[in-house]
Amino acid sequence: MSFRWVVPLLENGTYNTLNEDDVWNLSPTMQARPLYTKFSRFLQSNLFKRLFKANAIDLILDFTLTYVSIVFNYAGPFFLKRILDALSDEDGGPDKRAIAYVYAFLAFLSSLCKAQADVQHLWYGRRACTRIRTELMAAIYDKALKRKDFSGIVDKDAAEKKAKPPGAKADPKADDPKAGADIGKIVNLMAGDANRCAMTVSAMYFIYGGTAVDRGEAVHT
Repeated sequence: MSFRWVVPLLENGTYNTLNEDDVWNLSPTMQARPLYTKFSRFLQSNLFKRLFKANAIDLILDFTLTYVSIVFNYAGPFFLKRILDALSDEDGGPDKRAIAYVYAFLAFLSSLCKAQADVQHLWYGRRACTRIRTELMAAIYDKALKRKDFSGIVDKDAAEKKAKPPGAKADPKADDPKAGADIGKIVNLMAGDANRCAMTVSAMYFIYGGTAVDRGEAVHT
């Protein structure tokens, strides 16, 4: 909850030069092989459903904690109004002042809960982003390798048996093997499309979070 597990790495990097061995290994829940194995279980669905099923927990937690953060965001002005009402009542005496202290404590508690909800939903959102990018990259590699296996080899014997017009020159590149998905296509998909999809997931809370804020302001008005 406090992200204190990052402190040893920061302290080591502050006073020493970080090496590859200083960074801990990824957990099994973030490694490519387990993620792709889980992603491959949902072959009957389309890509969107497969991504959602494979990362449903992170996406639901991100969605839920975003709304929790918005609720606590409106709790601050609510308690502030109660504090001002309690302090402005001249006939209340010590009792009203004690109630104001209670409301102040609740306002502080709501701010603390809002900060924690923000931190947690950002963590789950970024984790879903990383997992989705890894799953898409592994799927691209898998499909590219399969396409090379099945369509990357040209049958030279069949090509030699084709009838050629008289006097036509033989093309020296006609019998060269042609890959179904070359390196350029793979890099383009991984660097562009996979990363763009992952970043869309990590920033998706702006959409439903902004919608909830607009509704809350309309109700408040």
